[in-house]
Amino acid sequence: MAEERLTLRELGFDFGPDPFGDKALAEKISAYFHSPEFAVHLGLLAVCVAYWLWVHLRARAEKRDAVVIGKGREAQVALRWAIARKELVARDPGYDEGAFLRRAEAAFLRVSDAWSRHDLASARAFLSDGMHERLYREIERQRASGVRDYLRETVVRESALLGYGSGRDYDSASVRFKVSAVRARVDAATGKILDGREEVFEEIWTFLRRPTAKTLASPGAIEGFCPSCGAPVSITDAVTCSACKTWINSGEHDWVVVKNTVPWEWRFPDPGREVTGWAAARERDPGLSLESLEDRAAVAFWRRLDARPQGVLLGAAETAAFDSAGDFERAHVQLRWESGGERNTDTMIFRRRAGLVSDRKAGLSATRCPGCGAAPERADAEKCAYCALTLDDGSRGWALSEIVPFGEWKRPQEAAPGVLPGTEWGDDIAPAEAVAALAFCLAADGIVHHRELVYLVAYARRRGLGAEEVEKVVEEARAGRLPYAPLDGAGGSLLRGLIRMSLADGHIEDSERALLAAAARRAGLHELELKAMIQEERTTLAARARELLERLG
Repeated sequence: MAEERLTLRELGFDFGPDPFGDKALAEKISAYFHSPEFAVHLGLLAVCVAYWLWVHLRARAEKRDAVVIGKGREAQVALRWAIARKELVARDPGYDEGAFLRRAEAAFLRVSDAWSRHDLASARAFLSDGMHERLYREIERQRASGVRDYLRETVVRESALLGYGSGRDYDSASVRFKVSAVRARVDAATGKILDGREEVFEEIWTFLRRPTAKTLASPGAIEGFCPSCGAPVSITDAVTCSACKTWINSGEHDWVVVKNTVPWEWRFPDPGREVTGWAAARERDPGLSLESLEDRAAVAFWRRLDARPQGVLLGAAETAAFDSAGDFERAHVQLRWESGGERNTDTMIFRRRAGLVSDRKAGLSATRCPGCGAAPERADAEKCAYCALTLDDGSRGWALSEIVPFGEWKRPQEAAPGVLPGTEWGDDIAPAEAVAALAFCLAADGIVHHRELVYLVAYARRRGLGAEEVEKVVEEARAGRLPYAPLDGAGGSLLRGLIRMSLADGHIEDSERALLAAAARRAGLHELELKAMIQEERTTLAARARELLERLG
């Protein structure tokens, strides 16, 4: 018996009047499916689906490549740290990471207690002059305000090594502390607690010591003993051992704390950073070290803190250049600092009489009187209060001569040439024009990314442009005062350079992509050609990163 089928209309569904009738509609639909129009529409739908799949698969591939590139860069940093640790252990077979972290925690707690009591004597032996100056100025401000800040019930919940550095003058170790404590404010006159709260915070501390130092078998500076002879430390501000006359906080024999900062301000120092004139300065003075000079700059910064508002954070002090001026040689140290959410960069210029050499034994105690080792009583002291030696004329050591605000400082000379992979392009373009175009792209998204800036500086250096000119061009680009020139006949070469710089951080932002599209149109290239060039450069970078990751296992 044939199965009886009911239509929707017979089941009670009313669709309104049907002008064609069921049979006419079926014939019309059948005719459409067999018509040439259906084949065209089906083909268009297939193309749309295929394009959608291609776009999404390409986006996933780009994200995957960006992750690989990022991991490759992280692996490079990890490799650098691993090499530094290996070198440290090779020089000091007795080094134990767990024991070092326990000493680092003890240093943190001792400094915290000393700061809370407004008496840094118990921690002075393992603080660099720059670190001590910062803490001392904070205490002086509190005394002047009549309110004392202090921490109690302080517990180091976690401590972890972020990495090692190994250089000719110092080894370094950076430690992240996660700490819980009750932070309170007390009226200094009455002892009344004004307020208090429990909080959890993180800090990153940097420790330095000379490469020749060895792990101590007995207690050292952190525990209150001379790391050279083992005698108990009788603290004076000169930080010399009364028994053997060693500069205890020089880093010569034991770890010294040189800096503490918050995680978002910290970055591991780049051992390959460019310092103009450094090779010549080091040849003249083999005992000269960037770390000691930068610690001196930190001291000078904090001693002038009274001229600045409260809440100042010193992000970094980095030597930028050395040069000569008449009978003196000069060192230019750039300081990045923040106050009230505003970031600033100043350049401190130190000078000393030509021909002077550094006292290597002084190390991180280099701000003391070169005659007797005493600390200046005041930031502006012209002479030592103990031996009457003139301090600020550069006749015996480095003395601050001027402070230059950002934008006004001029690099004294061009940097030595060097080549970074990926910068070998654009010889058919005038160097100044190529660098200007790169700077324009660098500032396209309103943020100057560190790796893109490194690429720009390296490219300019290869093309023979001085760092001073690069800094000026970048500043104009950030301020929106840099016009973009078409560069007729050289667009393809420039475009490849723009792509390489944009990919330096693994990602191409929308603003950068729009700029690349404009550059491609100027070069007479189709959008698909631009995408192919981007993919080619991205694939090359990802392949290099994968090769590095494979080598590292």
